[in-house]
Amino acid sequence: MQKIDLEILSQLTLGLTTRVRLPIAVVGGLVCFFSVAFAFATISPPSSSNFSQQQTTENLAPVLTSLGLPKNHLLYETRIQRGDTLNSMLQRLMVHDASALSFLHTNQSALLIAKQLDSRKSVVASISSLGDLQSLAFPLASDHDLFLVIERQGNRFIASKKSLSLEKQIVTKAAEISHSLFGASDEMEIPEKITLQLTEIFSNDIDFQRGLHKGDRFSVVYEVFTYLGRPVKTGRILAAEFLNNGEAYRAAWFSSLTDGGHGDYYTAEGKSIHKDFLRSPLKFSRITSGFTESRLHPVLNKWRAHTGVDYGAPVGTQVKSTADGIIDFVGSKGSYGNAIIVRHKDNCTTLYGHLSAFASGMRQGRRVNQGDVIAYVGATGLASGPHLHYELRINGIYKDPLEVVLPNAQPLSAIQKANFKKSTADYFASLNMLQKFNLAQSE
Repeated sequence: MQKIDLEILSQLTLGLTTRVRLPIAVVGGLVCFFSVAFAFATISPPSSSNFSQQQTTENLAPVLTSLGLPKNHLLYETRIQRGDTLNSMLQRLMVHDASALSFLHTNQSALLIAKQLDSRKSVVASISSLGDLQSLAFPLASDHDLFLVIERQGNRFIASKKSLSLEKQIVTKAAEISHSLFGASDEMEIPEKITLQLTEIFSNDIDFQRGLHKGDRFSVVYEVFTYLGRPVKTGRILAAEFLNNGEAYRAAWFSSLTDGGHGDYYTAEGKSIHKDFLRSPLKFSRITSGFTESRLHPVLNKWRAHTGVDYGAPVGTQVKSTADGIIDFVGSKGSYGNAIIVRHKDNCTTLYGHLSAFASGMRQGRRVNQGDVIAYVGATGLASGPHLHYELRINGIYKDPLEVVLPNAQPLSAIQKANFKKSTADYFASLNMLQKFNLAQSE
C-alpha cells in the first residue's frame, strides 16, 4: 500500500487540508504569490469501490502571513527520533549557530530540552538563511499546551515557558505489519505515542507481545496539534481498528458529561472495550514465570507454589495499578521486598512485589485509578533479577491473573449510547473507507 494514497485518503475522509512538510522560505513576493495559489489533493478511487471523489483545497496565505518572520527566514520542523541528542536534533533543524548551541548547552532553562528528548515530540525552529537560530518551540513533558520557547533578542537568547495557541487537526493513517508493530508505524510516520495508545486500547483482546502476525493491519484516527502550520504535539486516538490474525477489533473514544470528562473507548455497538482489571500491570514485558502450584524457586532452590505471575523488565519500568482501588499496604514485605497491595471492589486485591521504588504520593488509604503508575520494577526481596511479581486474590484465594475471566466495565446508558453513536459516526465512517480501500488495493 502506498503511503501517499493513505495520506490523501485520510484528508478526503475527514476534510483535512494538505500540509507542506518542506521548510518554508519567506522571501519577498512569496506571500503575494501564495495569496492566489492553492494546494490540491485528489485521488482516483478504484472502479470497484463506492468511493465518492472529492477535491480538497487550502489557501496557504494565512499560514505564511501569520508567521511574522523577516525576509529570508526559514521554518523547519522535525520529530525527535530514538537515540537523538541535542546536536543531532539541531542538525536536522539546519541550525548552524555557535552562539545558539552554546546557549542551549549551558543555560539552565534551555537544558530542559536535552533532558526531555522524547520520540513522541515534534520541534519547530525559525532560522535565517545563514543558519542562525531566531526562535525554537519545544513541547515540555506535560499534557498541557506548554512549550519551552527560545528566542533571539539582538545578540542574546532568552528561554521562557509559554502556552502557545495550537490548532487541532484530525489525521487518519493505516499500516500493515511485516516485521514489527513499531516498524510498521515508523514506515507510515505514525507517532510512537499513538502506537503505544493503540496497544493500550486493544490490550485486553490482543497479545501484543506474542500474538502479532505478518499481514496484521491497523488503522488509526487521531489528533495532531500544530503551531504555525507545523505539528508539535500528538493528542489521543479518536478511533482505531486492528485486524489481528483475521479477527477485527474496533473502538472509538467517547466522553460524556456524566463521567467528569474522563472518557473511555467503546465498540461500534457502544460496549466498553475495557475490563475492570487490566490483564498486565506493565506496558511491555515478558513473562518469566507463570502461576503454578509447584515450581523450583530460583533463589531458595526448593519446590513451592508460585501464586502469581512474574514479568521480566528493566529496573525502573513503570508499574500500573490494574484496577481502581485503595492502597492497603506500602512498604517492605518479607520475601516480596518492596511491595504495594491495592484493595478493589468485590473483595479483590492485587499485590505488586520486588519493587525498586514507589511512585510519589503512594500511601495507605490513597485512592488510585486503573492505569495509574504506582511503583517501579526492581529486584528487592527474594529475587534472582529485576522483575515484577504480580498477584490477584478474589475472596482471599489466589487466582491466575492470565486465566481469570475479567468483568467488563460499566456499560453506557441508553442516552449515552445515542450520543456516542452520533459523535463517533464520522470516525467509524473513516475506518470503513480505509477498510474498503485496503480491500481494493489487495485485489
